[in-house]
Amino acid sequence: LEYVMSGGMDNPVEVAFAPSGEVFFTSTFMDFSRPGTRDGLGHAAYGSVFGKINDVNNELKRTGDILLPMTHFGAGAPSGLCRYRGTALGMSFQDNLFASTFNLHKITRHILRPEGATFRTEDQDFVVSDNVDFHPTDVLEDADGSLLIVDTGGWYKLCCPSSQLAKVDVLGGIYRV
Repeated sequence: LEYVMSGGMDNPVEVAFAPSGEVFFTSTFMDFSRPGTRDGLGHAAYGSVFGKINDVNNELKRTGDILLPMTHFGAGAPSGLCRYRGTALGMSFQDNLFASTFNLHKITRHILRPEGATFRTEDQDFVVSDNVDFHPTDVLEDADGSLLIVDTGGWYKLCCPSSQLAKVDVLGGIYRV
């Protein structure tokens, strides 16, 4: 087993794989290079190190500078990621990445574009809710090509700024797009 990523972020959350085998991931506390860029979506290229510059990163073998995420989520708390393989949503959606962000109450679409040895993304909101108790925790592709969105609801109250009061009566759900 060969490691494709050394580290440098605090909470890598989810991974998705391109048809070519490229690895993409979401993480919290991934980038503190400027205000508002904390969480993100990255490309786990071999020898890459992400995140804040600290003593731990000095010990990691790397092939270049500290990398930045392809997409910034701010304090979004990304929680799920999938690569869309089907065509039910249209051919333009095939091989796009979809991410769920707990704190931002939305699912985002990320169109991958090769750029040098890595990628850049064109980012779009896909599903957005103004309901403060909508907390998407995952996005998955179903067998029929629809996307399933898992919503944890309002019960969780630890750690995330958008969940300060436990609302055990606010149930989550699974939505199909």
